[in-house]
Amino acid sequence: MDELNSTIQQPTEYNDDDIKTLDWMEHIRRRPGMYIGKLGDGSYADDGIYVLLKEVLDNSIDEYMMGYGKSIGVTIEEGTLAVRDYGRGVPLGKVVDVSSKMNTGAKYDSKAFKKSVGLNGVGIKAVNALSSYFLITSYRDGECKRVEYSKAIVTEESDIQPTGEANGTQVFFVPDREIFKDYHYKDEFIEGLLKNYVFLNSGLSIIYNGKRFYSRNGLVDLLNENMTTEPLYPIIHLKGEDIVTVLNLKCDPLLSGSLRAEPGFFPAYHMSKEHWISVELAAVDDDKLRFLIDMSWELTG
Repeated sequence: MDELNSTIQQPTEYNDDDIKTLDWMEHIRRRPGMYIGKLGDGSYADDGIYVLLKEVLDNSIDEYMMGYGKSIGVTIEEGTLAVRDYGRGVPLGKVVDVSSKMNTGAKYDSKAFKKSVGLNGVGIKAVNALSSYFLITSYRDGECKRVEYSKAIVTEESDIQPTGEANGTQVFFVPDREIFKDYHYKDEFIEGLLKNYVFLNSGLSIIYNGKRFYSRNGLVDLLNENMTTEPLYPIIHLKGEDIVTVLNLKCDPLLSGSLRAEPGFFPAYHMSKEHWISVELAAVDDDKLRFLIDMSWELTG
């Protein structure tokens, strides 16, 4: 019986030595899925190697959104990626911090970025940790600074030096083949990613291996490229800060006449005038809007 009990359950020790604290780069390298999703080898558009590129590009897009730099250069050659933007450039005293200190960035509460894609101060550090080689160079007001890494460990850091280069930031990186086994980039996935960037940021040029991606009309160009049949109606495209948001609601005919006399209510001319009204959301108080939405739901249900 004693022999049987010993084979059923052996006590497992759990003590102080079992608790581990990992450096940030070691945590990223051991658990990359928490930062970039699946790894993959580049066969699918959501594989990790494309996420690495996106994380670098997002910083360049943020500069464009803030009004700095109208073009971004992207080069991929034999597994080495380079991204060059023409924004303001990383402040030279913080190049090491923004590329290798977790949760460091200018997008938490700073006025330097009122609009941004990246927010958490993580993305480019993950790229650094998951790259066998990573080089960041910042060009800013006639001076520059460069820092080289291998797996997020600094291998070379320059002093601040004079330069004739235009302002901006350049990043080179090589995804680590210890993590990304036999990876390869597919142009179709890269080009799809870059098209979406320019559709969402009209006026931005992205040059990928010499090929230019540009959209003058933004989301209109996106719709025109992806529609497979002729639209029933012309595309309506509004752009600017003074856009009015309007909701069309079905309404009791006895009520619609009096509502149209109030500020923020208009006849819905493209629908039945007696039964539908257009409501300017910003001009109507929440309680009345909630009442009208409930009424419209009941009348159309």
